[in-house]
Amino acid sequence: MFNGACVVVAAVLAGGVLCVPALGQTSTVSALVIQYQAFHTQTSTSPPGPSSSHRCSAFLVFEDSWTGTVDSLDVIKPSSAVVPTSGSGTFYTTALFTYPSRAALTADWPSGTYTFRWIDEDLVSTDFPLPQPSAAGAWPSVVPAFTPASYTGLQAMNPALPRSVEVNGFATTPPSNGQLSGLDISQRFGILPGPTVWSSLTTIGTPTAIRTIPANALQPNTDYFATWIFDQRISTDFFPPVNAVSFTNITFGNLTRVSFRTGPAVTCRADFNSSGAVDVNDIFSFLSAWFANDPRANFNGVNGIEVGDIFAFLSAWFARC
Repeated sequence: MFNGACVVVAAVLAGGVLCVPALGQTSTVSALVIQYQAFHTQTSTSPPGPSSSHRCSAFLVFEDSWTGTVDSLDVIKPSSAVVPTSGSGTFYTTALFTYPSRAALTADWPSGTYTFRWIDEDLVSTDFPLPQPSAAGAWPSVVPAFTPASYTGLQAMNPALPRSVEVNGFATTPPSNGQLSGLDISQRFGILPGPTVWSSLTTIGTPTAIRTIPANALQPNTDYFATWIFDQRISTDFFPPVNAVSFTNITFGNLTRVSFRTGPAVTCRADFNSSGAVDVNDIFSFLSAWFANDPRANFNGVNGIEVGDIFAFLSAWFARC
């Protein structure tokens, strides 16, 4: 619903402000989104435990062709609490608020109507309501879990070669009517994430549980986070009308993060000990790694460490690459 606009005139009238209808005001807003997220950490081949970190933020995106101005842009909660945003260009977002539990998050960001209030440099104020209809939250029923082979394969992976990563699948459940699933790789600085360096997300259709990190997408001997996202969406494109806002969403997501460090970039995989030559010592090095269940011994990149990796390695060794 498009609530219209008013010009805010600096005047004291019974302790308030005077609003005069502004004619001809048109919307240039592309998207309104409120994003709820639950973070999980996976530290072994076992599935991740309960989430200990829950986050929420809201953002507004103007159309690419927009050339207007922003004096202020706030999100007004159902309780009338005002949350300011910051940004530049076409993107404005609230801070990322963190909570110890899902209950604490939904108590602070409950169901109801949220209003994005944009005031431009001419003090023209425009409201864009966004309803959040789910009191309990439309959380995915499944938490992403990296398969044991995928978790192990990420550790010390050879970035010069592609690496397939697989998690359990999920399907959307009511009241959601859309989904986002996929893998995001970001740099890691201790416990802090850095910028995203590669991602592959699916937003339409059946979620795909496998992603392949391309060769040379990551740097050798570098720390990363791999984060898989299961994200259910409640699309509300009918409210506001399409001619007011192109895209509106309330999203509830489970995210699972794995930390890993890449190994050296080895173009010729048969040079298993990275000596610069392919010789019998590479066979001994590979077999030693295979019997030690070293992640590098998952030579064919599938199904964990098994006898097929020995045949795959020997095939590469005899081919001398």
